[in-house]
Amino acid sequence: MLRSSRLILLLFAVSSLSSCLCFRAADNFSYFTCRSRQAEAKAGLESIHVLQLAYIEEHGRYGSLEEIGFEHPGKGSDRDPLYRFTVEQQGEDGFIARAEAMVPQGNVEAEDVWIMDEAGEPVNDVVGCLRPGGDL
Repeated sequence: MLRSSRLILLLFAVSSLSSCLCFRAADNFSYFTCRSRQAEAKAGLESIHVLQLAYIEEHGRYGSLEEIGFEHPGKGSDRDPLYRFTVEQQGEDGFIARAEAMVPQGNVEAEDVWIMDEAGEPVNDVVGCLRPGGDL
């Protein structure tokens, strides 16, 4: 009787430990999946930056997405784009490009916004990927 209760206790301890490890692995998977999706935002913003630099050389001002000939990085692939790109301000002084994650309505946890100006450094304005444990 004592031996079977020890065995049951050991099995309970092992199953508890393995479930904790599974939850941790799922958190890490979600975080790194989110980070890999952010590559689309960065690639799109870098493309906008290069196109804007060429456009200002020819026209003396920064242009809209249509004027510079921007094509979405996800266009033509077998999946829907993950980010929506806009240029909020353009003119002679500079531009502000924005990449906003397209998430289901009301899904606050999945919001992710990147911005870039004429300096060319993408900045994560609204962080949508949290490390397991809530750290950035």
